[in-house]
Amino acid sequence: MGERKTGSRRGRRTAGLLAGLAALALLVIAGPRLVPGDRLAARAAEALGAAIGARVSVERAEAMLLGGPGLRLYGVRLDAGSAWQARLESAEVALAVAPLLGRRLVVDRLVVRGPEATTVAAGRTVVLTDFALDAKGLGLDLADHSEGAAAPRPGAGGAATLASGLGGKMALEAAGLSVGMFALAAITAEVRPAVGRFTLSSLVARCGGGDLAGEGWLDLGSAPATWEASIRLEGVDAAAMLGEWAPDVASRLDVRLEGDVRAGGQLAAAGPPAGGNSATPGAVEALAALRADARLGGGEGLLKAGDWLAGAGSYLGDRQDLVDVRLSAARLVARLEKGRCLVDTLTLRGPDTDWDLAGMVDVVAPGVGSEPALDLGVHLKLPPGFTPELGSLRFFAEALRDPQGRINLDLAVRGPLAEPAVTLDLVAMSRRLQRK
Repeated sequence: MGERKTGSRRGRRTAGLLAGLAALALLVIAGPRLVPGDRLAARAAEALGAAIGARVSVERAEAMLLGGPGLRLYGVRLDAGSAWQARLESAEVALAVAPLLGRRLVVDRLVVRGPEATTVAAGRTVVLTDFALDAKGLGLDLADHSEGAAAPRPGAGGAATLASGLGGKMALEAAGLSVGMFALAAITAEVRPAVGRFTLSSLVARCGGGDLAGEGWLDLGSAPATWEASIRLEGVDAAAMLGEWAPDVASRLDVRLEGDVRAGGQLAAAGPPAGGNSATPGAVEALAALRADARLGGGEGLLKAGDWLAGAGSYLGDRQDLVDVRLSAARLVARLEKGRCLVDTLTLRGPDTDWDLAGMVDVVAPGVGSEPALDLGVHLKLPPGFTPELGSLRFFAEALRDPQGRINLDLAVRGPLAEPAVTLDLVAMSRRLQRK
């Protein structure tokens, strides 16, 4: 008798479980059809727009119960005016369960995939392409989604307002990221937002045929927003790395870089260009506030310095080819601050010549005002056996020939970046002769 009662209870529990599973399956299958898709899309766009301060449009939406509760959105466009825009192929929005009991909608997880997102940082357009973002534990409150709420203004509240309420962890993958002419490919990164500050870790990307790795942070809670980053380069093409920031230097360099860069500064607001300057006023201000320390090295390559060293042509006789410096190894230790690059050490070693340079390069307003854009002291070792055309100073130069048969010259390079004046530094050469 007891065994029959026990079996009966088990049978009722099994039947109840099956009935519950059947009801859940029916709800999952039929639930999304109970809410009209166009109305769901409109309400989702309204709620997201009010929460992030942007215009939002959604082509199609579906209720999501498994993995939710939440929504699947398709064909999403977000427009915060000049601040940022994004196009998403799809977005999965999962809501936190506990806040639902208090009639609050809080996004706990967000998975988005899109072809493109753009913003403006430090006066430059930033474009992210073919990306996927998986964010967990966001805590994004959609409390202002009610009907009749004021329509969101593009950029209302700004990125800082949106970021201040975020938490959790984000994993990002993207095919490409461009900042003006600077480009990264095959990007993976982990980001942790907290109180308006985004901490970036485990950034890995391809850049200029080499590898780039880094970490850093972006603080949108400060005014203006500030950032800092540490970057490690391995085999990165110098022109690809420097083209956006120092085009006059990058166009002359054909070498791959290894080493570390630490930089920080502030983000500039977008604005119209000032006069004939192609950079916005905010971008110039941000560049002037940029600080960086670089310790870089390079291997075989070429420095095309023909126009820089045009003033030295009269000294080179039949070796005019020496104005293009063939490299076997290079090393740079420099600091960027207040818009000027202070070169502590720049050594260039090659099969023809050896160079040691130190001085200053103005990267914010070259040639503006009374100060030169370029002011470098140069120590140059010429090829063994070669004697430059120095006229009456030839015997002076011969006295500076070293045991390897190489004449040592000291030069001053001063003036505008495009056409600096190159002169012999006779004081430095006299001191070198006295030491010898």
